[in-house]
Amino acid sequence: MNDILVSGGSKGIGLEFTRQYLQQGCRVFAASRKPKDSKVLQQLQAQYDGQLVVHQLDVA
Repeated sequence: MNDILVSGGSKGIGLEFTRQYLQQGCRVFAASRKPKDSKVLQQLQAQYDGQLVVHQLDVA
């Protein structure tokens, strides 16, 4: 299992990368400024139990 870090993982291209890596069986560490506001990330965490780790991170 590969470990992948995706910044901006809660929307746009970052979210799409997150989805695709999860589907490929990777463990994904998704960084987002406001992860609690992302219902999609919460749904993906429930769907891919233990495979998606979400962290709050502002890289600005």
